[in-house]
Amino acid sequence: MTDEILDREWYEYDDILKNMDEELRDLNFVKQPIANLKNNKIASIDIVNEL
Repeated sequence: MTDEILDREWYEYDDILKNMDEELRDLNFVKQPIANLKNNKIASIDIVNEL
């Protein structure tokens, strides 16, 4: 478990959105928040805390 966490690489958002379909375990779980961030569709922390 710790090997997976320690053995990491860093990617740009565009690389994740365009090229990571086979590498990601849960593609939509990762891609949707990144797309939202790029499109300024992020909820404020106050709204998130209410959920």
